[in-house]
Amino acid sequence: MPVATLALVAAGAPAGAGETLTQAPGEHEYGADLAALRALPGADDWLWRDEGGGLSAAMVRFAARVEMARSVEDVLARRCRLLFLDARRAAAVADAVAALLAEELGAGFDAAASAASFKALAMRYLQLP
Repeated sequence: MPVATLALVAAGAPAGAGETLTQAPGEHEYGADLAALRALPGADDWLWRDEGGGLSAAMVRFAARVEMARSVEDVLARRCRLLFLDARRAAAVADAVAALLAEELGAGFDAAASAASFKALAMRYLQLP
């Protein structure tokens, strides 16, 4: 299949959704993949939820299964951007994200080390001016 015909992940998002980089992460980012996300375990199990966004257990599973996330930092910084939007909240959900990643990635994943490393990073963000 020619590269020009491959759809991007979440292709099919509603046009003009008005999303910005500062908008809270949430299901609105999944576009055509929303049905696949909602079919995963934990679709209604929110690790945190705000008006306009949040992070569910299913989103963590999707990040591991589809987006190849391999650490707490991968999920909370690179996939959902929570580290950059609210480092304190990101640190607060790090252990829950690590536990879900351990379920998804198996015995080779060190949940405690991944969570600890991420929390140390989040604390450095909290010290920025």
